[in-house]
Amino acid sequence: MKRIEGKRLLSLNNVQGYLSDIAPSLRHVVPAEMRMLLDDCLSALKEAAERQDAHARMAAGAVARQRLLRRALIRDHMALISSIATLRMEEEPALASLTTIGGRLPAEQLAAHARGMAKIAEPWADLFIRDGCTPTFIEDLYAAADALLGTLHERAMHLAEVHAATVALGTGLARARKVVRVIDVFLRAALADDVDRLARWNTVKRVPRVPRRAQESDSERQDAAAVADSVAATEVETAVEAVAVLEVGMVAEAVTVVETEEAEEAEEAEEAEEAEEAVAAMEVGTAVEKAIAPSHVSSFVLRLVPAFIGSRLLPTHRIRPAPPPRGGAPRRPGAPIDASPHSRLAYKSVPCRLDRGDPRM
Repeated sequence: MKRIEGKRLLSLNNVQGYLSDIAPSLRHVVPAEMRMLLDDCLSALKEAAERQDAHARMAAGAVARQRLLRRALIRDHMALISSIATLRMEEEPALASLTTIGGRLPAEQLAAHARGMAKIAEPWADLFIRDGCTPTFIEDLYAAADALLGTLHERAMHLAEVHAATVALGTGLARARKVVRVIDVFLRAALADDVDRLARWNTVKRVPRVPRRAQESDSERQDAAAVADSVAATEVETAVEAVAVLEVGMVAEAVTVVETEEAEEAEEAEEAEEAEEAVAAMEVGTAVEKAIAPSHVSSFVLRLVPAFIGSRLLPTHRIRPAPPPRGGAPRRPGAPIDASPHSRLAYKSVPCRLDRGDPRM
């Protein structure tokens, strides 16, 4: 009941009391039919107010039972089936459809999810019973889902009764105020010369004012509080389940990260060893090239660079093979190569002029 409706009902009760305490000389002014009609309206209004408050409280109780049954459905039935399906999923891949619980779903969707889980689990009933489920675990799951749906239906019926009582209360108040207007016409005509009694009657029939912010019913606040408690409890349960899933995921991710880091470290160590070996091989090769033929590359570079940057920046020396010693015979085809300092393989630097017009280039 809203506060404004309560004030109107209080005003009607005041009018009924005034008519009962009226002076015997004025009782004949108000017809008995109007009094009886006002009494009937007040009786109906009191019954509607009682029915509204009672069904609002029962709806709140249905919400509390729904919260308990939801928790029991997930904890005692669906979680066990999901854990066993997760354990046996490697042997039976089709059990992957039973690993999800749906803890964040609304109550009606959760009940449908539970019934679907029971239907899917029927072909593997022997496996679940062997792993610890009761022989009647499928029937128990159906019964728990039906009980959860029953609380939803019960709450809906109570809310419907609350709505019906609210409508009856509104229509009854409007009808009762019409009766009071008829009584007011009779009393104003009878008390036209009695200012004091007329002022008293005007005060009795007036409906007290209610602040705009306070025009909410107690039942609505109770329903809102019950719904808020239900939502808060559901959020807490969902948060707990999400934290558990997150912890499992974090552990698996940590193990994966450790394994990945170890593999990366091993790969980096192997790459470092290969790089060291390559650097050592390059150093050895460079040393060998310098020892055997140090002038081929430099001679090639010295022949090409003057064409681009000129000859003034280059040294005035050209590297060419040294002539054989006096008295030495040329090497015959097929003869072994002589690598002595006085052989044709020995090189020396002779003065020369590197220029673009040099015919020796």
